[in-house]
Amino acid sequence: MNKKRLLIFVLLVALVMALAACSPDYKWGPLDTGAADNSPLVSNGGSVVAYKGYIYFINGTTSTYEAENVFGEVVYGSVCRIAASKLDSVKENDFGTDEYAQALGAEVLAPKAVFSSNTTDARLNGIYIFNDRLYYTTPSDTLASDGSVRNTMLDIMSVKLDGTDTKRVYTLGSNSLSVGMFETDGGVFALFVDGDANLVSLNLESGVETKADEKVTSSALDVENASIVYTKDVVTEKENQGTETTADYNELYVLKAGQTAPSKIMTGQHADGQDVSYDFDVSIASAANGFVYFNISSDAHGRDGMYRISQSVTDKRLADATLLYRNVLSGASAYQDGFVYYNSTSKYIQFVKEGQAAKNLYYTETSPTFKFIEEETLYFEMDSALWSIPLNGETDADTLLANKLTDKVNATSWLNYDILDGKVFYMYTDDDVYLHFSEIGEAAKDKEIETYVLALADEE
Repeated sequence: MNKKRLLIFVLLVALVMALAACSPDYKWGPLDTGAADNSPLVSNGGSVVAYKGYIYFINGTTSTYEAENVFGEVVYGSVCRIAASKLDSVKENDFGTDEYAQALGAEVLAPKAVFSSNTTDARLNGIYIFNDRLYYTTPSDTLASDGSVRNTMLDIMSVKLDGTDTKRVYTLGSNSLSVGMFETDGGVFALFVDGDANLVSLNLESGVETKADEKVTSSALDVENASIVYTKDVVTEKENQGTETTADYNELYVLKAGQTAPSKIMTGQHADGQDVSYDFDVSIASAANGFVYFNISSDAHGRDGMYRISQSVTDKRLADATLLYRNVLSGASAYQDGFVYYNSTSKYIQFVKEGQAAKNLYYTETSPTFKFIEEETLYFEMDSALWSIPLNGETDADTLLANKLTDKVNATSWLNYDILDGKVFYMYTDDDVYLHFSEIGEAAKDKEIETYVLALADEE
């Protein structure tokens, strides 16, 4: 072998070794799939998901991105699974015993620590299943130029449901981003605003990202509509001066998962026949079920209040939005064409809507913390427990008995409660923060709550 060929060979070997050093070995599985059936996908996202005969869950939560996170060595914080038929076995055996472990038969599906620092909207975090692959976020194991691990970033990972074919799909620049994951007819996508205020649409199957917009000033994800709504300032460059001016109004846009071109929903610019004093900024409160809820405050023309507008309209003005309530209500949750709100003066949880008297739903002297609304039911924390009340308004607010669901509260700020098969799941601290659940059952006075642990104990 001459010197030239030898040099080429040495360089090729060095390249292969370098690639091997920076490409983690993600070999795992296959796990047995003998319990698989055709049961539907239930409770996608969060700490627990049921699909095709199995229950997939986060095996405890770590509070830091600096936790041990070597692929193949992680049990606590990993993604585990059990046959759905084995769930009730935890009621017969104590967690930590051999009997518990043998009866439950939990297995590690993805041996990485699931994590997020997004506490702005915890309902977006957790594990998702799309097209028979499971997706999750974990502190990145990629390396910076100085050789340090970039664990303040997040890797989006995916894995087949038998534990094989683990892939790093994408690395997020921050571990606190609000990321929505959605399945559409065109594939599986993530929508988010990155740290540079760019709106990004990420194809989770190919890993291809598209910058759909820039200079985003605020945003909210609509889980039900698979979309992200956002605002932008209106900036005009002065001709021949090299300077910019920012208008006294902004504009509201929407991007649906699978699309790359956003659509303008409305502008805060004054209507024809009005002067510039009617300009206003759209302040996004939330997005749900294909609507955007927004606030106007300190308005010179008395238009303060909470509004709603459909995400399907194009380039509208304030007159096309619906005023839901004349005041901006702190802590209110959007529901149908109004808001659910705790009135600290009257001590009632109320449904409020502009032009109608507030409707009392439930009386409580203790101020509740609303967690979410699902299937016409409000879930809220109060007195160190999770409770629920129906929102159909068919019961007497003064005699309605709230349903006590837990005797503990969720201990992890980046995960919410999950409702699955008549049970409520949440993370709670014993010695470690593991997944707990209790049966929802019926409301009853002095209701006793039985709490169970769903976990695979880490033997280390």
